[in-house]
Formats: sequence, structure tokens, C-alpha cells
Amino acid sequence: MGDLLVKRDLDDAERNRQREALLRINHREPVINGLPTGSARWVRIEESDLSDMCVIPDPSWYPNTAGTFRLVDTAENLRPGRGSLVLPLIGPIGTYDAVREKSRYIHGYDAETTSEALILVASDDNGPYTIIDGTHRAAALYLDHAKNMNMPWKGILFSDPSIAGYRWHIGSLEAKLNIFQQGIYASHGLLW
Repeated sequence: MGDLLVKRDLDDAERNRQREALLRINHREPVINGLPTGSARWVRIEESDLSDMCVIPDPSWYPNTAGTFRLVDTAENLRPGRGSLVLPLIGPIGTYDAVREKSRYIHGYDAETTSEALILVASDDNGPYTIIDGTHRAAALYLDHAKNMNMPWKGILFSDPSIAGYRWHIGSLEAKLNIFQQGIYASHGLLW
């Protein structure tokens, strides 16, 4: 695995397939299950990508993005005291604490030397991009970026037209219905 990361030619399709296989073998399989094989590649996330980046449309992120799920909206909306009365997320929402915990090691972030990557999905290379793994780290990176200009970030992008229907992609019908339902919960005080 080290050779795949150290000598990364991001345009080498065979090496990218090998990297994707490593992701599938390791503990990321539940996150990337349902994604098209052969569609993953290493990417550098630049500042111009930020406005098109979303966090996974999960109820824990609904109040922390004001229902937009856009990464850039976490700066204004991420706060302690969030909670839910919706199954299976009953009780306090720990997103704020998880982001603060990640913030402890974000300072000095360098995309070239870090071993961690955000995993994103998109139906094409132009976005929008949904972060399906590393959402708390992405929020910490974004908050740090406002003070320390820490771009670029390291990412693995799954990009394929079929991802438009993938359940975690922000533009999919399933995600839109999920977000709509979360809005109803929030309007009834069940998600805050």
C-alpha cells in the first residue's frame, strides 16, 4: 500500500484500480458499497471546490448545516447542544464534539504528507461532491482553513454518472427525500 500512496500517478488507471481495491478490502466497504468499481481516483481538493462540497445527508448534520448539508455552512451552524428525538438518533448529537476532537490534529495539515483522505462521490468531475467518509475531519479542516489557508486537501473521488442514484449522493432522489423528512422533523422540534 505504501508504494501506491508514495508514488502516486493520479492518472494511472491501473494504480487507481489497485487503490480502490485496497479501500474495498479494508474497513471502508460498508461506506462505499454500491459504488461502481473502477471509478475511484486520488484528487486534490482545492479552494474552488469548497462551494460544491457537501457532507453526507445524515440527521446529525442537518442542524449543523441549517439543512443545506454544504460543508461551507458548518462554520456558521456547527454548535454544541444539538439533539434528536428521531430514531435511530435519539439523544444528543455529538457532531460538534467530534469536529473539535479532529481539530486538535488538523493544525499543520499537509495533503502531501498526510495518510488520511476524504472520500467523496460525484456523478461527474464538476460536482456537487458528497463527502461519505471524513465528514468531521472535513469540517475541522474547513474551520481551520478560515484561519490558516490549509488547501489543498487529499481526497479519493468516486466519479461516475451512475452515482447520481447512489443513496449518499446529495443529488440522489433518496438523499432528497431523506433531507425533506429531516426538515419535517426539524420543523416539529424533533431535530435541533
